[in-house]
Amino acid sequence: MKNIENKLLIVLSGTLLALLIIFGISFISPYNNSKKNIFTTALVNKKYNINKININIKSTGDLTLYNYVDFWGGEYFDGNNYFYFPVDNVKVNEFINKSQEIISLEKILDAKSNEQMAKYSVDNNIARVSFYSDDSCVSSVNFGALNQTMDKVFLWTDKNMTVYAMDSNIIYYLDSGMKFWTDQNIIPQAISKNLDYSSIQNFTYEFAGKELLNAKPEAVEKFPSLRFSEILTSFENAEKSLEIKIFDGNGTSYKYNFYPAVTENGDCYIFDLEISPSMLYSEQQKEFIKKMNYCGSLSQWTYNTITKLLQ
Repeated sequence: MKNIENKLLIVLSGTLLALLIIFGISFISPYNNSKKNIFTTALVNKKYNINKININIKSTGDLTLYNYVDFWGGEYFDGNNYFYFPVDNVKVNEFINKSQEIISLEKILDAKSNEQMAKYSVDNNIARVSFYSDDSCVSSVNFGALNQTMDKVFLWTDKNMTVYAMDSNIIYYLDSGMKFWTDQNIIPQAISKNLDYSSIQNFTYEFAGKELLNAKPEAVEKFPSLRFSEILTSFENAEKSLEIKIFDGNGTSYKYNFYPAVTENGDCYIFDLEISPSMLYSEQQKEFIKKMNYCGSLSQWTYNTITKLLQ
């Protein structure tokens, strides 16, 4: 009886050992296989000085950001018209730094057909991002769908049909619309070289049908800190209600025209801005500044704040 128990114990011990080995292999094997498919790289090599970025998403438009040394300028094409606008320098520099970080890429698939690729794209909403240095494209990446847990985004290049996955934090910057990239200060900060009230030499205003007046010190101090909501491309405006002219101490002037407007999101006020740059700007900078043609929307509250400061 004791021999039978010993044999049974040996059999059970052997079975347990085999199960433990199989269990261990189940962890080790996939880890090794997946590790072979993971490597580190950067979307853009740090050796390049990026001076132009293009973001194209068929459903939302084509956006190009240009580096004019002191500031970035934006060009947006909606399929019919081009719009030129001031850009938030901080966001662009964040995006470049993010794109030049060393990251982990996981190789997912060497696709053999467009049908296989379709699983990792999002119809026509693929974000194609191209980085340029001295007019040469140094990196072009297509970003597609997110994985099921939404912590990875699939990407590939035009060189082959290999699909990779990376951390999905990058999608914060994959926006080809103007609202995300616009400098929303009423006085564009980078273009105006951080103009504040202490640098304003002259500030005049004129309500419709009224006389031209000089602004009070409170208005001069507050105006540079005001912001607008977004750039509008479709609206119906009424007659001009207010005109403001600002001159800085370096010979640059800023002319604002304000209008009541009706948009698809309701009633608001809009303004357009015409800047006459001084000789301190380069020819390229002056050329961009003069062709800016954006219209910013203001809430009723912001417009009322301006008029109260002036009256």
